[in-house]
Amino acid sequence: MERDKKCILDSASKIRLLQNLALAWDGQWFIKTAEQFGTDQATALNQAVGKAIQRIVARMSLKAWKKEKAVDFEDAGHMIRGMLDWSQGHFWRANFEIAKESIHIEVALCPFYEGAKQAKLERTDQACLNCADAWSTWIDAFLPGQKANVIHLSKMSEGSATCLIHLEKA
Repeated sequence: MERDKKCILDSASKIRLLQNLALAWDGQWFIKTAEQFGTDQATALNQAVGKAIQRIVARMSLKAWKKEKAVDFEDAGHMIRGMLDWSQGHFWRANFEIAKESIHIEVALCPFYEGAKQAKLERTDQACLNCADAWSTWIDAFLPGQKANVIHLSKMSEGSATCLIHLEKA
């Protein structure tokens, strides 16, 4: 019996499929939780889970890169960019300006904001709640003990064309 080769995916297609699955899973979890417990409760739970996942993804990245931690703040910025590239893939588009003591990010495509719009949620700002803590969580995960001042200069959920985020070494 011959296998149908149309049912076999190449590595890039598998990665894209898993990224799609992860985003769909996240979105459905939020929607079903909101339906059962209300938006406020779902948002609070989503933030708690989001913070835990942020650390898990950072640790998974370090393990995959065979690194214990970043060398310095600038290296942590490159790690964040690399981590978002593999974990968010085609859903994520951003430009990074990484310097010795600062990181400036302009996000043009955010999977969480796009998902909130597509799901026609009553509020799309829930997509931004995990982002508020993510950057400092990632800096601390990649460079333990290092604090970062995070300034959100603009947000797509507030009508801006892009999100502008600035991190400074504290």
